[in-house]
Amino acid sequence: MSEFALQLSPAYEARERREADYYPTPAWCTRALLRHCPPPCWARLIEPAAGEGAIVRELVDAGRRPWRAIELREECREALKQAGPEEVIIGDWRRLAPTAQPAPREVLAVVGNPPFSLAEEFVWSCLRAAPWVALLLPLGFLASRERWALFSAHPVRRLIVLSRRPSFTGDGKTDCADYAWFVWGCRQRGISWAHPEEE
Repeated sequence: MSEFALQLSPAYEARERREADYYPTPAWCTRALLRHCPPPCWARLIEPAAGEGAIVRELVDAGRRPWRAIELREECREALKQAGPEEVIIGDWRRLAPTAQPAPREVLAVVGNPPFSLAEEFVWSCLRAAPWVALLLPLGFLASRERWALFSAHPVRRLIVLSRRPSFTGDGKTDCADYAWFVWGCRQRGISWAHPEEE
């Protein structure tokens, strides 16, 4: 069984989950982040759950080539290289995060769509590694007794709500959750909404 095997929550029991909790991010979702709250221009970017490079490609197209793209599955290596990051690393971000530091006086920023089953672990590891973090998560991630400690210690500074549900399966079908970019380290606080027709 994959290391990213899922403990099904009640909201997701009705649908079969993909192996490794793998759901490629639609391009328009990444473009919404870049439009509303782009990563700081002075930071080196890491994608910690890069899959085959859906987010990486959009960052490259926007002129923000990631320094590193990290993915657990070896079979994604070639597709991820083609997406265009400076370096591809096959490994578990949660273990690599403490060593994921750029050169002295360079600052790291993280952009990613973590496996839902491991989202809280990913958030903690990202916040320990970088001062600026943007993760695509279900809006329901805001509400949980278990996550009270996380949000008390690290309140989200910016929330970019996707005003339509993304399809992570490539066939136009969506799940029952609404999504947003959760951004930590952003200078501007608040909530914004990506227009439903944004592409």
